[in-house]
Amino acid sequence: MMPPTWKVFVEGKADRRFVSTLLTVLGIANVEAEQIGGGVSHLKFDTVRNLLQRSIREGCRVATVLDADESVAARRAELEEIKSDLGLTIEQSFWLPNDVDPGCLETLLEGVAVEGHHGVFSCLDQYVECLDGFGRGYEGPTGKGRIYAYCEAVDAERREEQRDYMNDEHWDLNASVLEPLRAFLGGLT
Repeated sequence: MMPPTWKVFVEGKADRRFVSTLLTVLGIANVEAEQIGGGVSHLKFDTVRNLLQRSIREGCRVATVLDADESVAARRAELEEIKSDLGLTIEQSFWLPNDVDPGCLETLLEGVAVEGHHGVFSCLDQYVECLDGFGRGYEGPTGKGRIYAYCEAVDAERREEQRDYMNDEHWDLNASVLEPLRAFLGGLT
């Protein structure tokens, strides 16, 4: 097997598992996902910087696939500042869920859930509305909690590092919401 020509740095275990699975499904063998343990600010950590620099020394080009959180523009600006301050060479970046809208991996995963199971998320929305009705500041599941609840409901693996995204009873890797990420990863070949 040839060594990767690209390393894509992602936030956590679920991100790595998902991006690695997508690379396999797309037949992209020259790209490898590497986890940094958190968002764009983690690029400041010495261990992460060293990992990036080692990848470059080994001949890899570097890209990131990170959560946009509340704002793609804010995350982009933060990345550019970090790159400039620390002299990091990151050639490409993609912001989950679609490089345009705010969100995260879990936002994307909701869109990748098999269409026949989308009702699980409607039930979760109703649950949150019910909790809000008490006026006591109760919190319903968000982000990871929604995905864990989905996995529990459909009998899928909840542990991020062991989730089987190729299981087409739970996940639809042909979903149109994946097109921007598929195009980004395909452009790294």
